Amino acid sequence: MMYARGQSNLSHDFNAYDASNQIWNGSAYESEVVANYASYRISATKNSDANAAGIDATFSATAPGGAVRYVMRERGATLADSYVVWAEQLLLAAIKADTDLGTATGGMVANVALLVREETQISGTDADMITIVRNDTVSFTFDVTTDFTGYTGLLTIRHRVTDDELMQVSVTVTSSVLLTVPLSSTDTAFTDLVSLTEFGPHPFDIQMTSGSTVKTPVTGVAVIRRDQTT
Repeated sequence: MMYARGQSNLSHDFNAYDASNQIWNGSAYESEVVANYASYRISATKNSDANAAGIDATFSATAPGGAVRYVMRERGATLADSYVVWAEQLLLAAIKADTDLGTATGGMVANVALLVREETQISGTDADMITIVRNDTVSFTFDVTTDFTGYTGLLTIRHRVTDDELMQVSVTVTSSVLLTVPLSSTDTAFTDLVSLTEFGPHPFDIQMTSGSTVKTPVTGVAVIRRDQTT
């Protein structure tokens, strides 16, 4: 099953991906095509009677066979309006009995890369979740398939409920295939997050601009954690 939290008075959909980063189209996995975004929607069921802008609810849907990760999006009129509000890895159904562990297809060793993720370096194509501890200094890198040399870039994190801007920082074009986002402790102060319940996942995106050309090569979820225990 796929589970996620989202604004309770909005409709949501899941997108499911396999180990090759192909997306489920309702009957099979395929390479993602922006124009086909509607066919990738797996309708999310709200598991609550909450129905207000300021209240989150849990949403769920059955994961298609072969899925290893998923995102949940608000249902918008276009893909650009369908913001990612949650992203998560699924426990591998392919993990087999002890006799199959090792390098065998579906074995734990063969799939170890899917079981362990590195949070300090995130690929914009095969992962879209980053973790930030409030008031920490941290840097993230994102792999891209477009050369953004000459572009200016911004990474923006928005509140999952109010859509208010929580943070916006400049993006550095490190190379033709890599973007870097360094965050200072001032950037990660997150002064708008007051109560404990406001921490957790919030949607983010990277937007690259050159003249009238605007591209969004990375969207995902930033999990913001408190820097102290309670």
